[in-house]
Amino acid sequence: MKKKFIRVMFFGALALSTVTYVGCKDYDDDIDNLQTQIDANKASIESLQKFVDSGKWVTNVESIAGGFKITFNDEKSYEIVNGAKGDKGDKGDKGDTGAAGTPGAAGADGAPGSKVTIDEKTGEWLIDNEPTGWFAKGEDGKDGKDGQSPFIGEDGYWYFWDATAEGGNGKLVQGAYAQTSVYIVKGTDRPNWVLHVGAQNADGSYTDQTVILPSADKISSMKVVTLTGNKIEIPTTATTVNMYYGRVPKDFEFNGKKYIAGDLLTSKGATINALINPVDLDLSAYSLDLTDSKGNTNYTIAEVAQNISEKPLTRADKTPNKGVFDLSIAVADGVAYSDLPGSNDIAYALTTKDAFGNEIISDYAVKVTAKMQAMSCSGPAVDAVYRTVHSLDELVGDRMNAAVDFYYTIEGADRNTAELLGVKLDADARTIYAEKEGRMPVTIHYLKTDGTTATTTMNIDFKNIVVDVTVADMEWTITPDVKNQWTSSDVTAMKDLLRQGRYNIQLKEIAYTDGKIRVNGKDWEYVYADKSIQFELQAADIDGEPITINTVDDYAKGITFSVVARFNPAKVAATSHDVTLNIVDTKDNNKVVYSTKFKVVVKQDNDAIFKFEPLSAYFDATKTEATAFGELNATGDKILYNLNKLFSVSAADAQYITFEETVPTFNGVKAAAWLTGATDAISVDPMKDVKEADGVADEDNAGAYSARKFVSTYHPFNNERLATYSYTYNLTIKSPIKEGKQKGITGKSLSLDKKSFDFTMNNTDIKWQDVNMSGNTYINWASETRVSKYTVALSEVAAGYMTIQVGTGTLHEGTEPVEIKAGDKVTIALKTSVTDIKNDVAATDSYVTLSVLDKWGATSQCKVDAPLKKRQ
Repeated sequence: MKKKFIRVMFFGALALSTVTYVGCKDYDDDIDNLQTQIDANKASIESLQKFVDSGKWVTNVESIAGGFKITFNDEKSYEIVNGAKGDKGDKGDKGDTGAAGTPGAAGADGAPGSKVTIDEKTGEWLIDNEPTGWFAKGEDGKDGKDGQSPFIGEDGYWYFWDATAEGGNGKLVQGAYAQTSVYIVKGTDRPNWVLHVGAQNADGSYTDQTVILPSADKISSMKVVTLTGNKIEIPTTATTVNMYYGRVPKDFEFNGKKYIAGDLLTSKGATINALINPVDLDLSAYSLDLTDSKGNTNYTIAEVAQNISEKPLTRADKTPNKGVFDLSIAVADGVAYSDLPGSNDIAYALTTKDAFGNEIISDYAVKVTAKMQAMSCSGPAVDAVYRTVHSLDELVGDRMNAAVDFYYTIEGADRNTAELLGVKLDADARTIYAEKEGRMPVTIHYLKTDGTTATTTMNIDFKNIVVDVTVADMEWTITPDVKNQWTSSDVTAMKDLLRQGRYNIQLKEIAYTDGKIRVNGKDWEYVYADKSIQFELQAADIDGEPITINTVDDYAKGITFSVVARFNPAKVAATSHDVTLNIVDTKDNNKVVYSTKFKVVVKQDNDAIFKFEPLSAYFDATKTEATAFGELNATGDKILYNLNKLFSVSAADAQYITFEETVPTFNGVKAAAWLTGATDAISVDPMKDVKEADGVADEDNAGAYSARKFVSTYHPFNNERLATYSYTYNLTIKSPIKEGKQKGITGKSLSLDKKSFDFTMNNTDIKWQDVNMSGNTYINWASETRVSKYTVALSEVAAGYMTIQVGTGTLHEGTEPVEIKAGDKVTIALKTSVTDIKNDVAATDSYVTLSVLDKWGATSQCKVDAPLKKRQ
């Protein structure tokens, strides 16, 4: 049998396999395999199509090994990889026994897919950036026939629409044999790439599947607007623009372009403004036209530019206005000289097509008045920064709008001026540069719409600096966060100057706006503290990341620029500052070329710096009365405490707090101060209880259990120029033993049958917790050092019946306290004189009082029940 060659292409993650055909069965198997591969390709295409349908658009197409890497606007990438085609094999003769024919050549390893674009300058079709010899645009700039982008035909060859063929009418021509079955074509009249994925089917027919990949977000609306000064409005009637035109009287050449007698000449400067959404749209991907209600047009949009103004549009640097574009109108291809006057009353709408060919249209809000008139132009007088490359077209502005075309030269004696100033005029790039200051006349040669030529002059005054440097006023709120001790003002408007790598900023003068300030009620006045605010020029890259500046040359890398103010919280004042910055030429001995003034307002928000936060463990609900317990000093005669413990205070903030106390006076004698010095440490005497020694503080007590008034004052950063703020409270030092919990002893009693009971001064019998104890933890009296004395005493009722004996010592009668020690055994017994108990006596009347005098001077008591039981 004769062999049949089949071209195979794999898509996505599939690899190209080599297939040889050796017989009928093998041939059938290969057909099955091929169909499986084609089905896989189809599935991959459908997956990509769903990705596109979700609203994504392509931001970059990059050639990679074996195909493309397509990046979408969400920064996700999709790799399209294919294999190269196998060489064409000859068909073998059919054998009687079905022997295998000679195999076709094996397919090569995967080759890159082809990327088809148009050379923007020549209009030539490019495949993988290589010229093809075929043109999408002719010499007159006419586009190729709609829909005729390059494609691979069923025979495997490239086909192009050559706009230069057939006398400019164009025709479809065959190119070279394609070396790929995957290729991508950049759209010429809509924002898209068209991905082609091709494969030859099992029956020999060729399948070309396509996926349209948008290359920009979809336009949601277009409205023609008018701009008057800085006011933007939507017109209620059609906006009219003037278009000047004429006819070429005879063949001639101007600015390198040939003009043929009878050709139409039109002015450059007919411009309208449009508000186009979404505002972050890449409009350069779209082709815009002006179309009447019947779909006809004499005009198209030749150029699109972001509208720029010095101030925000109300609806002092020049910045783009979001969503507002300048649209330059040109006569559409093929429009005749005689067609223009009859179109003056026609209302046009802005029209374009999305990636899928759907038409988008604005209101019919534009009228173009064509005037057969040749206008004269006059060049402007402008200022420009020397040692900076300037666009001549930007300098000339709209002064040449009525011309057909124009170019720039330096003529006659002006060439001497150019030599003196070091002027370089690049005619092709349409730019100018001057090394020195001075006036440079530039001659503008222009073509009028009647075919005549004329000249005018633009006078450029090159100056050291002409940027009206505006540093916006700054505001900063004091913070302890080191990372945020700065603020900035954007000066990107100066970028052309700063990128020269020779200019920097220098602080000339800074002072308080009011000259001097008074702080915290002090009698003296403060002036600005040197280096409390320092300024620097900061450059950032395209991602907003600061650029490391080693020399001013590094500023050439900057995309955005800011004047940064850095603050020293230990010196700065919370007031308004008047600042004067100089722009200096670092390569000319720091020559001052410009000065600018602005304000820096520093604010103080106390809560943003530090806030006194009373801890609920020490303060009552009013947050003004505090209780603390403290610790004893080494000799046990003073109670020590630190006032900052009453608040949530970090070590960093504690250094900025000072303290004052109000020391009481008794009978003309001032009590002892608690504060021991400049820190928060206090030393407190024990409670005074000498008058009656009854556990109640004396009237002149100024130690524990007396309230002392304190004022804690925060001094931000120890900076005397910042306002302090305070917290006032009363503090009472109390005993942790007295304020603890005592259980006492219950369940004991005396009777004639049981004449005594005992208890021991230990934590088994006397269960006592200080304020810091909980659960089953009790004071260990054997090791307790905070107690001065223990005593036991009989109540008045109990004293009539009982005695107290400590250990084996003397029997004590009466109500006088008996001193004991930790660990002592105390026995309570009936007097020998008691021979009868006729009535019960309750524990509320008959008891033993255990008293603990601690080193805070406080006496605490608990009760040991000692009820009497009558004889049964």
